[in-house]
Amino acid sequence: MKVARSGNVIHVEVSDTGVGIPPDEVEKLFGRFFRASTSGVAQGTGLGLSIVKSIVDAHRGKIDVRSELGVGTTFEVDLPLAVPEHAAATATTEASTA
Repeated sequence: MKVARSGNVIHVEVSDTGVGIPPDEVEKLFGRFFRASTSGVAQGTGLGLSIVKSIVDAHRGKIDVRSELGVGTTFEVDLPLAVPEHAAATATTEASTA
């Protein structure tokens, strides 16, 4: 895991050296209940990355993933250190109307 600050953004990278994720499945990773075909016998419901994306979005951040079969996967998260006041008010309104 790597953590770095760049201006007003915290950048976090989490990597593994696992089996990787097929290119046609990468865009589906953040969907509810999705499990990559390479997940093997790993247990889970397929909700973890969906929850992570929701948290990142709520903080006005962004999340990205790079993966190569047989090499591994890297998730990158950028989170702003401070959310502008108007963005925080919008997030509160969006959450209360969801």
